[in-house]
Amino acid sequence: NSRFSTYDISNPNTINLTSTTLLNQTDINGIKVNGNYAYVTGSFQGVGKLITVDISDPQAPHQVSSMSTYGGDLAIQGNKLYVVSDSLEIYDISNPASPTLTGKAIKSTTNARGRIIVQNNFAYIIGDQLTIFNVSNPANPVLASNTPIVIQCANLGTGTSCLQVAAAQIFIHGNYLYVPVLYYPYEKKESYLVGYDISSPAAPRKTMETKISEDWYPSYDMKDNYLFVNNPTSAKINIYTINNGYVSTGAKMTSGEQGQVIVKG
Repeated sequence: NSRFSTYDISNPNTINLTSTTLLNQTDINGIKVNGNYAYVTGSFQGVGKLITVDISDPQAPHQVSSMSTYGGDLAIQGNKLYVVSDSLEIYDISNPASPTLTGKAIKSTTNARGRIIVQNNFAYIIGDQLTIFNVSNPANPVLASNTPIVIQCANLGTGTSCLQVAAAQIFIHGNYLYVPVLYYPYEKKESYLVGYDISSPAAPRKTMETKISEDWYPSYDMKDNYLFVNNPTSAKINIYTINNGYVSTGAKMTSGEQGQVIVKG
């Protein structure tokens, strides 16, 4: 079973484990915290689950509900929880201990799971395509557009287009959406940042693509109009300036660490 752990970070220099709780999950796909509850997607013995954990007492978190869903990434906006699987599922969490499925729409993509971000009345999902749903009516999400994510594989000597196979994360800044992607074959160890103008969600327009890493499985975070890329093998963090759908190279610094980069403050 997977473990759900909480840590005391009141002193960033001394992070202490406060509790560990077993969940009826063998794989964890996504987690989001909202108030006194954490929502976790995963699977147990081949059955997908959405689990709700009461974390009001960090020393004694406990599971309060479990629902069947083949969910991956999650997003929360207001009292709605959005879960990505081979479909988009929308749950009402006005009673946070007991999510209720209110709407569902099938995604037109071959990648069952992906990343999701919700802004205003639209849900943006990245798999092997950029899929946008109008969720102004949560009971009836409507597909606004479906756009394949394609990068040019000129460095392979073919000059042809390659369909990306791994969307790492998804960021929105103003009217622009940015997606760091890895492309096939992985042996090339390259990832690209692809940008889209989403001022018209029904017709997103690609604005750029640029190589941002030559490392295995880099991690990313975005703060204001800066993109931070942590390259675990080379132990370097690259900082890029994002402006109106385009990117320019900025500072580089040594991180000396592997893992996820998160920017705060």
